[in-house]
Amino acid sequence: MLLNYLGTSCDCCVLKLSNSFINTEEKCRKFFTQNRSLLYTLHLDLPKGRECSLKDVPNSITFDFNPCIPHIAKIIPTCGFDLSILSDFVEDAISINKEKLKILAWILKMSFSNLPLLYVLDIRAVDKFIDYFYPEITYSAIFKDFIMYFDFTEWISAYEKPEILEYLLYYSRHYGRKDLTEDVFPIDEIIDPCTFNRYFLNIGPILNYINVPRFSEDDYRKYFLKISSMR
Repeated sequence: MLLNYLGTSCDCCVLKLSNSFINTEEKCRKFFTQNRSLLYTLHLDLPKGRECSLKDVPNSITFDFNPCIPHIAKIIPTCGFDLSILSDFVEDAISINKEKLKILAWILKMSFSNLPLLYVLDIRAVDKFIDYFYPEITYSAIFKDFIMYFDFTEWISAYEKPEILEYLLYYSRHYGRKDLTEDVFPIDEIIDPCTFNRYFLNIGPILNYINVPRFSEDDYRKYFLKISSMR
């Protein structure tokens, strides 16, 4: 039976399916009444007595791609879907696929509970794309979209990579990202995760990005004492 496993009963995420959407075995059989190639390919409709083992398929048998067969479903992650599963899929896809930009372009087009999917993916999956971009790729539409949706705070809390952080912060300013400015995102909310996780090397690029003269004497004293007490 062909089902949509990504749907949920949540009212905010009810999927509106078209009449041609195939979600039951009965619909599948009705749709392919005229052309049963899919049923034969899936080994579901072979006449009795003509079954052949899928392990011992003769070399002469070939399978042709049929562009007329529609997609069974469209992937729509909703608020009832476990994002860790999707993050695992993304990591696997990146590790075995050379066309990483196509994977990222697909992710950038999707959303999850009104947030960009890239923003809510597990940060370890997002870090795979950073390793791919750095340091060569800087001027592309996909890289720009990545910078605009990237969750800096979570990444800073998980990784101590000052050179890459400076690279990301530089291009976030270059592309006009506004949510990392002092008026929108308080400085201490960015630096606190660094001190808590002892990622002190991340603090330098942050201070450079926010313009050190705006960092008050009280702030200097506060973080100097924090870092000194943790050494």
